[in-house]
Amino acid sequence: MEPDFETRCREVFEGTAIVRRPLAGIVTDYHELPYILIGPNASGGCTEILGCIKVSPRLVITPRQILEQFGEIFEDEGFMDSQLQMRHFRFAMARDPSRQIRNGELHIQHIDGEFEARLEAREDELAKMENVRTSLLSCPDPKLYPISLERFIQSILHREFT
Repeated sequence: MEPDFETRCREVFEGTAIVRRPLAGIVTDYHELPYILIGPNASGGCTEILGCIKVSPRLVITPRQILEQFGEIFEDEGFMDSQLQMRHFRFAMARDPSRQIRNGELHIQHIDGEFEARLEAREDELAKMENVRTSLLSCPDPKLYPISLERFIQSILHREFT
């Protein structure tokens, strides 16, 4: 029996490995986090997804800036921290990851050959190019690659705020 969708999503999230991280974290201005995501596919080969996550600058919302609305929304002033911080992340998404897709922000290709070998080869390429910006992710199921990107973003945010 196949696991339900929520269980499968959790498995993909927990099974995503961040093989290589960008040296610099999230900076204060608009910037990009390029990534290569590789995972096994059903045909015995692997799927490789090249993309870029667009990151907004940090938005800081203070109660003073939303003074009237803040009192209306939250009766208890001690309920919320005095500063709320957030970021907006955007990445291109494919409707059908079984096809070869290429546009300015997303490139999906299916490759014959072993998944682990392709992952190692990409890691070596990034090291030889001394590429410190591009992340390398291992995804257990590329059909659910947005879940792996969520895991990647969460790890970046964790590193930024701790």
